[in-house]
Amino acid sequence: MAKTSDNPLIVQIQKRWDSLVLANPELQPIAEFHREVCRCIYRSPVQGPELPFQSDKNGVPSSSAKEKLKQGIALLQGEEELLDFTLPVSFYRELLQIAFSYKHTLNPHQNLASSRSFLDKVITGARSMIQAGKWYQNQQDIRQLFIYVLQGNLDRITQEAEQLHISRDLLLTLLHYSLMPVLQAYGTRLKPLLELDLWTQGNCPICGAWPSLSELRGADQIRYLRCSLCGGDWVYPLLRCPYCENTNHEKLGYFFVEGEEKKHRIYVCEECKGYLKVFPTLDPTPAEFLNLEDLATLHFDVVAAERGYSRPYPFQKL
Repeated sequence: MAKTSDNPLIVQIQKRWDSLVLANPELQPIAEFHREVCRCIYRSPVQGPELPFQSDKNGVPSSSAKEKLKQGIALLQGEEELLDFTLPVSFYRELLQIAFSYKHTLNPHQNLASSRSFLDKVITGARSMIQAGKWYQNQQDIRQLFIYVLQGNLDRITQEAEQLHISRDLLLTLLHYSLMPVLQAYGTRLKPLLELDLWTQGNCPICGAWPSLSELRGADQIRYLRCSLCGGDWVYPLLRCPYCENTNHEKLGYFFVEGEEKKHRIYVCEECKGYLKVFPTLDPTPAEFLNLEDLATLHFDVVAAERGYSRPYPFQKL
C-alpha cells in the first residue's frame, strides 16, 4: 500500500484546497475535514470490483444492461445485494472516528454560517455515539445500511440514526463518503456499458443518485449532469428540471451569487423548488474532485436555502 503522502490524488486534492482557501479563508474548516476524509478513502486505489453486468468481446453491453437503461433504471439499481461493501464498511468505521475528532476544531469557527450548516450535519452526535460504544456495529449491520442508502430507504436510515443517538444527516454523510471510492470504481468499469442515447432521466444512469452539480462544457455549453458518488456524467436538456422533469421555461430560471457571475450559477425550478449548481468548464471534472467543488461552493447552498430551494439526498425517492 502506498504511503498517503506519496498518493498523487491526495496531493492534488490538498493543492486544490490550498488554492481555494487562499482565495476564501472561511473555507479552512471544511478543507481540513475534507482532506482528512480523502486521506482515509483514497489512501490506496480500489481494485476493479466484479460487475453485475458484462459485455461481450467487442465491448457490446449485455441485453439486460440495455433493457434497464431503456426502462429508466440505473445499472446498479436492483443489484445492491451483489455489490462488494468490504471497503465501505472499513471506511465507515474510520470516518466516524474522524468526525468525532474533528468536533474539536469547530469551536474557533462557530460564526461561519457558510460552513456551520455542513459541519453540524457531519459531527452532530458523533461524541455520544462513540462514548456509548455503538459505533462499532458488526459488518452485516453496516452492510445493510449501505443497501438502505442505495435503495433510498430514508425511513430505515432514520430509524438506525435514532437507535445510534445521532442525526440522520451525520449517518448519511458518513455512509455516502464511505461508498464513494467503490462506486467510483464501479462507475469506471460500467462506463463502457452505457448507451446514453437510451437514458433520458435526471438521475445517474450508473448508480441512480441525483446529480450533485451540472457542467456547461466547451464553446457550445452543452449541459452535463454529474454524480459525485460514482463520477457518472450524462447529457441533459438545459430547459428541463432533473428532479421533476418540468419543461415550462416560465418556471425554470437561474441566479448568480454577487461577485461570481462568471464562475457559477444556480439553476432553479419553481415547480418543485429544486436547485442545482452549474459550473462552466472546458473538460469534465475528475470524479474524485466533484464533492470537493460542491463543498467549496457551500455559500451557494446557503443562498438557495434562504430563497426556499432545496436539493434531495442522492438516492431520495421523489
